[in-house]
Amino acid sequence: GVAQRVNTQGSHTLQHLFIHKVTGVPRFSMAGMLDDLQTQYYDSSLGTTEPRQQWMADSFADDYWSKQTKIAETLHHLLSSNLDAYLKRFNVQYIQGLWSCTQQNNMSTIGLVKIYSVYGEIQCQMATEHCSGTGIIKDFLKDIFQKIRITNVDLVQSLNDSCVQNMQRTLQAGKAALERKVAPEVLVFNDISSDEVPMTLLCLVTPFYPRAINATWLQNGEPVPDDLTMTVVPNHDGTYRMEILVDLEDNDPRGYTCQAQHSSLSKTLRVEAGKLPENDRAQRVAIRHSCASSLALWGGAAAG
Repeated sequence: GVAQRVNTQGSHTLQHLFIHKVTGVPRFSMAGMLDDLQTQYYDSSLGTTEPRQQWMADSFADDYWSKQTKIAETLHHLLSSNLDAYLKRFNVQYIQGLWSCTQQNNMSTIGLVKIYSVYGEIQCQMATEHCSGTGIIKDFLKDIFQKIRITNVDLVQSLNDSCVQNMQRTLQAGKAALERKVAPEVLVFNDISSDEVPMTLLCLVTPFYPRAINATWLQNGEPVPDDLTMTVVPNHDGTYRMEILVDLEDNDPRGYTCQAQHSSLSKTLRVEAGKLPENDRAQRVAIRHSCASSLALWGGAAAG
């Protein structure tokens, strides 16, 4: 199964993720994320930082958005002036990076900076100025980071201070959104199979929030160890859905169960995948398990 860290009330991360391109539009973009919620967005074509949640727009005045835009513009300029010539020389089309701070049990960790590309990456602690990295450009990136830090003391201090301060303000503003719980349903699909192509079982878990979830296929009560394809993607309403695929070499779904555990649920959800009758092999059957533990057949009309 997939087990992801569950954010408790005392554990949160504020990140600003950026992409700097050597060519193309926009040349620079940056997104603010509180845990798994996007809070704001800037790009060099837009020219301003905009809220991505209504509660952000309601809670932060114009001076906040102006300051965020200034930080993004400064970072874009620093990356362009210090990196572009080198990146072009090595045919690197873009670099990505982030800075973040974390709160856990009311203690804050500030100033984690990462910059990475196909040729290497570095990770630096702003407070200790310690950097580590990998790849052929790690030393170059470290030198660039140190140059930016030394020549832009005000910017670095602003990043340190504003990250923790803004996280506290954003946590307060977004408390209801962060603490909401959306309980999922589990859907099981038996896909069409033939002698040449093995049957595929699809488990769809949706919608759920927060993102952390533990779901997998079981065979005779034990987790299926291999041949699972798992994907978690956002829904349009800010919730998530998870798809888990497993191929059946013997085309027999008996004994397979999809299982899901989530912080919104008081108990584990399980849905069994039954074997299709021979005359229904050309059909697609969906078994729905609601949060009230009801089972209903969605498909499975008689084959022609």
